[in-house]
Amino acid sequence: MSALYPNDHSVYTIAVTKQEAHPIQKQGSSENLYCLVTGASSGIGLAIAEECARMGMHLFLVALPKSGLAESAARIAESCGVRVETLECDLTDPQSAIEIRERLRSTGIRLRMLVNNAGVDLAGRFDDRTLEEHEQMIGLNIMAVTRLTYLVLPLLKRVPRSHILNIASAAAFFPMPYKPIYSPSKTFVMNFSFAIREELRESGIGVSVVCPGGVITNADVRRRIELQGLYGKLSSMEPSTLARYVLPRVFRGQALIVPGWFNKVFQVLGRIVPLPILLPYLHHRFRRDEAVLRARSNTVA
Repeated sequence: MSALYPNDHSVYTIAVTKQEAHPIQKQGSSENLYCLVTGASSGIGLAIAEECARMGMHLFLVALPKSGLAESAARIAESCGVRVETLECDLTDPQSAIEIRERLRSTGIRLRMLVNNAGVDLAGRFDDRTLEEHEQMIGLNIMAVTRLTYLVLPLLKRVPRSHILNIASAAAFFPMPYKPIYSPSKTFVMNFSFAIREELRESGIGVSVVCPGGVITNADVRRRIELQGLYGKLSSMEPSTLARYVLPRVFRGQALIVPGWFNKVFQVLGRIVPLPILLPYLHHRFRRDEAVLRARSNTVA
C-alpha cells in the first residue's frame, strides 16, 4: 500500500543565533528543556511552536518532507533566540516515532512538552473515499498519536511538571456525517487524553486536549468555514489566536480546552440534544456544504 505522504527522514539542525533570558529559564529550569511538536511546518503546529519559542522553550519540530519545515525553523530560531531541531518524516510509518525517540535520546534533549498536532481531515461520503485513505487517516490521527506518546513518555517522566497537549476537534463531541473517520478519530484523541491524564496524575505529567472549531489553516478549510455562514464565523479562529489561548491553560493544568464561547455552547448542545434529532440536522447541513464544494470543483475543472 502506498503511503499518503512521501517517506523521507532528512534531519536538519538550526543553530541559535542569539541568547536571551526567557520566562521558563527565569524560573530556574534547565536551558535544555524542549517542546516536541508534530505537524509543525504550518497551521496550528507552527503557531504553537512559535508561541512556545516566545516563552523560552527550545523546539524539536517534526513535519513531512518538503513542507517548508527547515525555513520555518530557521525563522523561529532567528527571531526568538532558541535552539530548534527538526526531523522530516512520515508519522504513518511506525519507524518514524522510533527515530524521533532515538534522536531525543542521542542528543540529550530534556523533553518538557509533547504536542501531538499532526493529523488529516478528509471530508466527504464514506464510500467516496478509498479504503487506503481511511486507513491512512486512522494511522495518522490515532496510531501515530498513540505510538509517539508511548515512546516518549519515559522521557517526559524525567522532567518535573512536563506536559502532553493533544489536538482534537469540536468534531470529537458527536458523530458527523461526511466526516465518518475524522470525527471518531478525534473522539479517540479526546478520550485517550482523559484516560492517560488520570493514569499519570501522580507522575507530575499534565495532559490536556484542545477541541477547537474551524481553524483557518489553509484555503480549503477557509472555503468550508465560509460555507457555514455565521456559525463558521463564530466558531473559527486563526492558528496564532488558538496558540495564545491554549498554552496558558495547558500550563495551568486544564484537562479539556474548548476555545470560544460559541464552541462551548455547541459542546453542551452536542451532549444534551438526542442523536435522533442531532444527526439528521448534521447530515442535512454537511450534505449541502459538500454539494456546493463539489459543484465549485467541477466548475473550476
